[in-house]
Amino acid sequence: MLLEALKEELFQLEVEHKQGKITQQEYEKAKAALDGTLERAIKREAQNV
Repeated sequence: MLLEALKEELFQLEVEHKQGKITQQEYEKAKAALDGTLERAIKREAQNV
């Protein structure tokens, strides 16, 4: 469930970036934060298997 929410947020971020609704700086900051969270969630899920 968390992974799906993160994927959806990444998708929305890309859409907003392509549409020019956010600056490049905002995009990079949000993308880095989401990428880090996604990486941690994937590691956590792998440990629980």
